[in-house]
Amino acid sequence: MTQDLPDAQPALPRDYYVGQLLSLVVAGVFGLVGILMSVNGQLGYILALPFHLPVLVGGCAVLVLVVLRAVSVWREAGQLHDHAHGHDLALVFSRLAVLTFPVGLFLIGVPNSGFSQDRIRMLLGGDDALTGSLAAVAYQNGSVTTFNHLSDAANDEGARERLQGQTAVLTGRVNRIDARQFTLFRLKMTCCAADTVPLKVRVVLTSGTLSGFNDFDWVEMKGRVQFVQAPNSERYIPVVVVGDARDIRRIEPRNEYD
Repeated sequence: MTQDLPDAQPALPRDYYVGQLLSLVVAGVFGLVGILMSVNGQLGYILALPFHLPVLVGGCAVLVLVVLRAVSVWREAGQLHDHAHGHDLALVFSRLAVLTFPVGLFLIGVPNSGFSQDRIRMLLGGDDALTGSLAAVAYQNGSVTTFNHLSDAANDEGARERLQGQTAVLTGRVNRIDARQFTLFRLKMTCCAADTVPLKVRVVLTSGTLSGFNDFDWVEMKGRVQFVQAPNSERYIPVVVVGDARDIRRIEPRNEYD
């Protein structure tokens, strides 16, 4: 006598589908968070700009996959008839608790522009003493508008010669040294927040004093470019000489990153 084969395989336990649906919810939220962080600018606090588009595309792809899988699981669950045994969902919930932690951070506003003043001061480090006559720079045609431009030129003799004496128009944050000197800086992120470094120039006033500004205020300033060799070093430091304190004005906060 032969044993009849069942017409269909028994459905998986109900708890399996519950675990699947909960995992899909978390995955969908992850995709949504990636999209929202790309749109609202939060992603800029932890990733460099070239990585923003992949995150946005990845978030959209995750949502599409979640929808497709959810439809499949829903159809399978609708055919469930076997309730004889189930699975412990404790492992599922513990896994979800870990996965939802980053989502919780997003909901409370993390990441944000949370570089503390102490952290930025640590990144800036100590300013080297400068040599040379900071005021003896003549105006020339042309302008420089980015910290990257000046930072790169400091390591290139030809670029230093071309930019020496040109007009620089820069926006950044103030880190005071004394009444006539301060560091103007922005932050540079190559890949992610962990590799953030400051881009900075020394600013020297030849007339007037830096009054009415506090550390970390945002300013726009115009002056003349000079590269000064640091004492006992082959390294050159970009310096901007400002002839009139009125060429420094307060502005609304900008993106931290240059």
